[in-house]
Amino acid sequence: MMRKGELDFDATALPSSADALLGDIPVEKREGVLRCMHADLRVLPEGAALLSSTLGMQGEQGLVAGFVLSGSLRAERIDENGTRSILGLFSEGAVILPQDTPLLDDDWNLVACCESRLLRISISAEVVRCDRCMRYVSAVRGNLLTALAKTNQQLMSRLMILTRRTTREKVLALVRQMAYELGGNVVDLPLNRQELADFLLVDRSALSRELSNLRKEGILSVERSRFEILSPEM
Repeated sequence: MMRKGELDFDATALPSSADALLGDIPVEKREGVLRCMHADLRVLPEGAALLSSTLGMQGEQGLVAGFVLSGSLRAERIDENGTRSILGLFSEGAVILPQDTPLLDDDWNLVACCESRLLRISISAEVVRCDRCMRYVSAVRGNLLTALAKTNQQLMSRLMILTRRTTREKVLALVRQMAYELGGNVVDLPLNRQELADFLLVDRSALSRELSNLRKEGILSVERSRFEILSPEM
């Protein structure tokens, strides 16, 4: 994290997705507010990882929240046998606050599914003491809570998908859920086949076989990581 008084990015040139967080703040005041909140911007190329121990979630900046400005990140853990589990997906507009996310603990990493931008800001009252910024800081905290509630709802929905008994049920439940969130019939998953298998906790060969069956039955069109719902019954 940058020290107070410094920013490593142009606060007036953030993408429109930042409005969900900063929309209550006049553009000309955003730099000052973000300085008070010890903000920094991480640009992660595809495949880059942030170790949980270096996320800056604790320390002189206190409790820090991450807000996904663009791209997609996955939280993953690799056990002592080298087996990877993907614990959650965080797309644009998601908030990453591990202390309040029961699916995550201290032993996990964030990995960029594609080039992604993560804005990190301190939300601890003992850190942000600037009286001139407090009105705007309170608005940012409120917006974070709204986004965090949505993020946690999506994480819990993903968890419910994993309770399905078969690979087929898991695939269909995931595609339905993401299509609902996107408001359409086409879903671009930020995961390759192996990553999707790890996320669903299924064998890759079983996943490939089930996707082939769903294509043959005319239920889904599958082209690499793009899934299109063809059957109105879904």
